[in-house]
Amino acid sequence: MQLKLGVPSSFSGVDSVILRYQDKFYIKSKAVLKVLSLLGLPYSLTNIFYLLPLSLTDALYDMVALHRQKRMGSNTCLIPSAQEQKLFLD
Repeated sequence: MQLKLGVPSSFSGVDSVILRYQDKFYIKSKAVLKVLSLLGLPYSLTNIFYLLPLSLTDALYDMVALHRQKRMGSNTCLIPSAQEQKLFLD
């Protein structure tokens, strides 16, 4: 079973960022690191974090996410309107 936008149902309980890039899915710290690497220098210098264990980078991701939620006061993401959705590529 597939969720909306082709996300596999195995991600249905994931309460985090999910990146789909070239038909591969990345979650949490791997998603953030992948985006940063695609942005090029200087952001791609964060590729050094791939040397750390996934459990550690995901723990750091969770810690940043928790503090972000406390500072921003929101635990939700903006859902684009129909007009805004037209601006996105399929």
